[in-house]
Amino acid sequence: MTGLELLTAAQNGLGVAVFVLRDRELAQIAQFQSTALGRKSASELPDYDLAGLARSLGVEALALANDAGIREAVARAKAVADEGRPVLVDVAIDYSGRPFSRAASSGQISAASRGATASGSSSAPSGGRSSA
Repeated sequence: MTGLELLTAAQNGLGVAVFVLRDRELAQIAQFQSTALGRKSASELPDYDLAGLARSLGVEALALANDAGIREAVARAKAVADEGRPVLVDVAIDYSGRPFSRAASSGQISAASRGATASGSSSAPSGGRSSA
């Protein structure tokens, strides 16, 4: 992706929300390099003005700096998309915090957020197969 997909969305009045997870690294490439080569090379990215890029394409930009703003950012992104306008959410990734997988394994994530209904059954699609 080059980011210019947002230009197409803006020109066509598409209400889409794009979340860019910015950890300032080409993570998959860095992981491969570390595993295969024992080192990383040219996989760190310099900072850039993502909001400026979005605005130049006619797209609203929101910043999500930390976990505390998740609900507000998602609600605002949904509101913009519901108006038929594209929106970009710049999500800052900080690996020094507690990762989602550890929070889930410690029971801090609710059953509803993992895809279970109140009755305890999964709300995930079964692909047409019966689970009985």
